[in-house]
Amino acid sequence: MTIDRTSPPHRNRGFIDRDTAWAIPVGSIGKTQLNVSYSIFIAASILLTVVLIAKGQPGNADLPRAAMIGVAIWIAGWITQVLVHAMFAWVCELSVPTLTLGMVGVETMPRSWPARSALAVTLGTITSLVALAIAFRLIEGGGRLPVLSSGGADVMTELFSPPSLGMTAADSMWRAAAWLCSLQAVCQMFPLPRTLGRQAYAALASICGRRLDLASQVRLFRRCLIAIAIVTLVLAIYVLSQESTDRVPRWPLLFGLSLMLWISAHRPDVMSLLRGFQLADFEGGEKQAGEGLAKRVTDHFRSRRLRQRVRAAMENERTEAVDASKLDEILQRLHSQGQASLSDEDRKVLTRVSERIRQSRQQES
Repeated sequence: MTIDRTSPPHRNRGFIDRDTAWAIPVGSIGKTQLNVSYSIFIAASILLTVVLIAKGQPGNADLPRAAMIGVAIWIAGWITQVLVHAMFAWVCELSVPTLTLGMVGVETMPRSWPARSALAVTLGTITSLVALAIAFRLIEGGGRLPVLSSGGADVMTELFSPPSLGMTAADSMWRAAAWLCSLQAVCQMFPLPRTLGRQAYAALASICGRRLDLASQVRLFRRCLIAIAIVTLVLAIYVLSQESTDRVPRWPLLFGLSLMLWISAHRPDVMSLLRGFQLADFEGGEKQAGEGLAKRVTDHFRSRRLRQRVRAAMENERTEAVDASKLDEILQRLHSQGQASLSDEDRKVLTRVSERIRQSRQQES
């Protein structure tokens, strides 16, 4: 999300950022239209229903409070994603006509962005979630990560097992916050449609296959998605063999993600993402983005120095005008009453005037 003040007008020519049918507009910031996905309202309805049904059951008295804390933490992850996404887009001089907020955070869509810039934006946004999770774990551990004081299988169990939802203690709340932010990061990294991970993998396919034509890049990207789907399926089988019968099974979720990724590998957005990157390359997008960033940094420091010089010159002129208005009065008082009549401020005025006269004579000579 960024206001397109500096991007060249041809950056997105011929490739218009399309709204999704599964989102509603909620407002705009500058030239960026903000949308909210319907999946958020569906998830909120399901959560509210579960809380209302389970609230009256024994042992669930604190479930509404835990749900509110969890939602607040989840929204904090959203806000972090939006802010970091906007910052990186602004730095890379990328135009974002629309920004959609989905269930796991910022959603992506095909855009005429340089592949390297798109990769920087997506990785930066995901990294911000990881940093937020680490910050929550540091708060829980009093400034130390649990991995530094544990080892082996205990570390893996502590890092990847979900926390209790009771949240009756402060440490469990911070642990839950870290786990929820980590969950957002993992969901964004998994390359399902409209996730940051899908855009990142597409950008990598475009960068690695720069000399390939569009059809070859599409085949490369689809094979990568299918390979990730197969790895997820193997992980589901492994989890199935290790899980006990006294807990909720996790392998169906992994199996479903593998199936969804396999099917989505043949969606039209695969070609649209890569076509957007090729269009940006065709228009010189990457060169302009790199040159534009360097030019903006140089211009920033140059304009800062210029402002400092102008401010100093204006201050000197103002000081000279004030001294000139006081000089006649000071000289008259000095002639009639002597040096004892001069105040400290008068002496400073005389010193500044004499110094300017001396510098002027040196420059003339």
